[in-house]
Amino acid sequence: MNTSMKTLLIALSALGLSATATAMPNSTTEATSSEAPAMQQQAPVAERPISEEALQQFTDAYKEVEEIRMDYADKAQKIDNPQEMSQLQMTMQAEMIEAVENTGIDIDTYNKLAQSIPYDADLRAKIEELL
Repeated sequence: MNTSMKTLLIALSALGLSATATAMPNSTTEATSSEAPAMQQQAPVAERPISEEALQQFTDAYKEVEEIRMDYADKAQKIDNPQEMSQLQMTMQAEMIEAVENTGIDIDTYNKLAQSIPYDADLRAKIEELL
């Protein structure tokens, strides 16, 4: 698989999981100031240097998430009922979250790394190398 395709797959997969995690209620992450909308427009930045262990955990999690996504994409092709589709999506997202957490990385860190990939060429190169 070529590099640009891997990058695209990482980004798409991460966005799906990211949307799930941010949709979950969490009072500590809710925006309370007028600066929050402006912050959302900026590219995510890693808060501290990323360890090799965290990068490996991220790539392990990504692989698991991608497997789950592909499995559920096949199942979704056979569903016409919107309620069944919604239930399938919720089940898929729960499995993705569990898979990420089982690799030893938390959802917040996974999402921050995933969201940084399009903006950080060095990070992207390291992750692609591990894949």
